[in-house]
Amino acid sequence: ESAARLHPNDRLRVVRALEVLELTGETMTELHRRHRESRPPVHVLRFGLSWPTATLDARIAARVDAMLAGGWGDEVRGMLDAGLSDSPAMTSLGYPEVRAWVEGRLPRNEMTAQVVLATRRFAKRQRTWFRAQKPMTWIELEGEQDFSAAVDRIARAIASAPAGP
Repeated sequence: ESAARLHPNDRLRVVRALEVLELTGETMTELHRRHRESRPPVHVLRFGLSWPTATLDARIAARVDAMLAGGWGDEVRGMLDAGLSDSPAMTSLGYPEVRAWVEGRLPRNEMTAQVVLATRRFAKRQRTWFRAQKPMTWIELEGEQDFSAAVDRIARAIASAPAGP
C-alpha cells in the first residue's frame, strides 16, 4: 500500500517506510490502522491564535534577524563543513537562502528578504490549513497582553472541558 501511495522518487518517505517495515515487521499502513483502532475517542479543543498581518510580518522579520544574530549562518557553515550539504535539514525553511549567503552567492540583505518572504508565505499556508480545521476557536491578538489573556482563556477552557469523549 505504501509503494502504491508513494512516488518512487520520494526517497525520504520510501526509506522511512522500509525502515518501519524492517524494525517492526509491519507496514506503516498496518501500524497506522492498528493505532487508529486502539485509540479511545477523545474530546478535542482547538484554539488558533491569529495576529494581524502587519504584526505577524514584523514578528517574522524580527525572528529572522534574531536567528541570524544567534549564529544561523555559522550553523549552516558547520553543516556544510561536516559534509551535510545533501541533508534533508538543508531544505528546511530558510536554509537554502542562508546557504546561498554563506557560500557567497547571495548578499545578506537579499538573503534576509528572501527568508522573510518564504516564512511569510509559509505562515499564510499554515493559516489557510488551520482555518479548515473544525471545530476551531480563533483568538485575535494585537499585543503581548492579548497573548497572556489568550493563554488564560485557553487554560480556563481546558479546566472546564468534559473529561471524556
